[in-house]
Amino acid sequence: MNKPQVYKTKEKLTGPEKGFSYRTYHLTKNYDKGRYTVIRTNKITGKEKVYAGTYYEPSSQDPFVKWSRDEK
Repeated sequence: MNKPQVYKTKEKLTGPEKGFSYRTYHLTKNYDKGRYTVIRTNKITGKEKVYAGTYYEPSSQDPFVKWSRDEK
C-alpha cells in the first residue's frame, strides 16, 4: 500500500466563478473502509480468540477523486 502510484489525467482548467479570486485543484486517493471480525478456534482446546478491527484499502472502482474549490 505504500508504493508510489502513477496517475495521468488531462483536464481543461477553468478559472473561478464570478465573485471568487482563485480556484484550487486537488487529486485525492479514494479509500474503501470497513470493519472486520475474525474468530480463531484452537482445534485442541476449543478456545476461541476474537480479532476485530477496521481496514482501509485503495478503492478498486474509483482510485482517485478529482475536485476543485473556489475561494475568495
